[in-house]
Amino acid sequence: MLKVLKFWRQEKNESKELSYLFYQMIVAQIRREWFYTDLHVADTPFGRFELMTIHLFLFLRRLKGENNTLAAEISQKISDYFVIDLDESLRELRISETKVAKQFNKFIQGFYGRLVAYDKAFEEGRDALKIVVHRNLYAGEAGREVQIEVMTNYINAQGAFLQNQNINLLQFKDIEK
Repeated sequence: MLKVLKFWRQEKNESKELSYLFYQMIVAQIRREWFYTDLHVADTPFGRFELMTIHLFLFLRRLKGENNTLAAEISQKISDYFVIDLDESLRELRISETKVAKQFNKFIQGFYGRLVAYDKAFEEGRDALKIVVHRNLYAGEAGREVQIEVMTNYINAQGAFLQNQNINLLQFKDIEK
């Protein structure tokens, strides 16, 4: 009888459901061909990592603005999904177990460092954001001015779009081409 009562008292875990939905949406967004064909982001694990970092930054920044328990839980769960996904992706690359741990730590440190850099650049303005995009997304490669400009516009537009949405309905704006 206790199991039945426990079942009836079980609360719906809204943050878990939203987190999974949002994470899947972020992954779908970084798979858009536009990034790889028009913006010439490297279609490699490193290029996808950089795009993922940008989109996670935008999403986590938006959630941080909510300043409530639900947003904090969603933010943590999205980060957890990313960490699990990163670990599984590195293992799929058939890297030896000892190298996986080193690579994983390197990616995680890079991820958190990039979150800080994007956040600071976002606050400082367009020129600072362009520098961070150039350094991270295009590895400082020369001749990427047009792509950097478009990507900076994209990041700013997505950031503004996310800010104006209800937390339960967050989505990215379809602004390619």
